[in-house]
Amino acid sequence: VPSIEPEAFSLVILEAMSHGIPVIATNIGAHIELIENNKTGCLVDIRSPKQIANSVLKITESNSSYEDFSLNCIDKFHKFLKENDFKKEILPFFV
Repeated sequence: VPSIEPEAFSLVILEAMSHGIPVIATNIGAHIELIENNKTGCLVDIRSPKQIANSVLKITESNSSYEDFSLNCIDKFHKFLKENDFKKEILPFFV
């Protein structure tokens, strides 16, 4: 999610996490709140294709690395829903 303008909230990030897909996004707006850098994905600077490429390599450097990111994403997604009580509102969009 290489946005160049801050976003208030990104359902795309939550949707990816719900499926265990690590997210690479710019370190602006709500991305900072949703992504745990180097745990559920990677935060990069705006207009930084080299950082995006390096993040892809970091996440996919091994099966165990990707699996760790993936499991962290699923855990973060469920914690987010529980902590913010959005389950009734958002969960239908993911199933």
